[in-house]
Amino acid sequence: MSKAKRNIGYDLIRIIAIFMVVAIHSHVAPVAINHGSVEWFVVLLMQTICLISVPLFFMVSGALLLSEEKETSVSELYKSRLPKQAVPFIVWSIIYVVARILMGKISLSLSAFTSLLHEPAYYQFWFMYTLLAIYLLLPIIQTLIKHCDKKKFEYILVLWAVFCIAVPIVSRYVPGFKISEHVGLVLCEGYIGYFLLGHYLRKYKSEIKPKTGAVCWLIGAIGTFTFAAVEFITTKKAGVTYTGFVYQAYLTPFVALSSCGAFVTFSNRRYELKEKAQGVVVAISSLSIGVYYIHMLVLTVLEKIGVTGDNNILVLGVKIIATYVISLIGAFVISKIPVVRKILLGAK
Repeated sequence: MSKAKRNIGYDLIRIIAIFMVVAIHSHVAPVAINHGSVEWFVVLLMQTICLISVPLFFMVSGALLLSEEKETSVSELYKSRLPKQAVPFIVWSIIYVVARILMGKISLSLSAFTSLLHEPAYYQFWFMYTLLAIYLLLPIIQTLIKHCDKKKFEYILVLWAVFCIAVPIVSRYVPGFKISEHVGLVLCEGYIGYFLLGHYLRKYKSEIKPKTGAVCWLIGAIGTFTFAAVEFITTKKAGVTYTGFVYQAYLTPFVALSSCGAFVTFSNRRYELKEKAQGVVVAISSLSIGVYYIHMLVLTVLEKIGVTGDNNILVLGVKIIATYVISLIGAFVISKIPVVRKILLGAK
């Protein structure tokens, strides 16, 4: 895509989304302690705002990959697209396993590496397992979407919204309500829904104004926070241990609404940026995958030296910004070394 035709909104979404991912992982300890304190509710609010990060990544991927004029062939998938994502993922997974062994968190054994087939080397890597699974279906999904009119596309999204968002949330909070586990909608379930939704919003974005998107974003964020707060209060009154489902779930009604709102807000705007400024945005956006892979190593080091922010929101803010900036610098350095760049970032 040429710079003249490039929708810079997608790059801005990537930058914001990866910063939110860093924030979510920085919140893990603070949001797990001091339940009910003012500081805890502030961190909870930050956490619920950032939940749109993962859906946004899937939506941008869907918007770009499913909008390509040329469909991806099976041979192209395995020769080019899949290796570009899979090779860095495998290498970084090994790096994280080695790091955990050196830190004494796990013992050196063959199973420490073979376990990567069924569990991530570090918890943030679950995203790549899901993304790679979607990539395997890419040739099929592209063909399916190409022959779908708007009504059929909306039907697919409705099925996803009902069975993957509405039903699970109702089942969780309404005793006795349950849908048979044998109801399988493989091509429109889980995070594939966000992938499809990104393409839908790109294709029919002219029908949605950025202001409408901003309102949906705000309502969704407020709704998620309110839902999480109510969940905490009712759980506390019932004397049950609070596990915090809502502030950790990406497939909930308000997160979906907020994600759609944020996506439309940024992708539907026209950005009048000078060529140099646009180049900077595109460059930072391209480093997002590097930030994703590096940031947990940076976070671990910062927390080891005492920068935790467990009981101080200001310190937590510093930790988030420092983690992002250091990770961004690390990704930039990697991007300047050709062979390493290809192995660790999947870039040419």
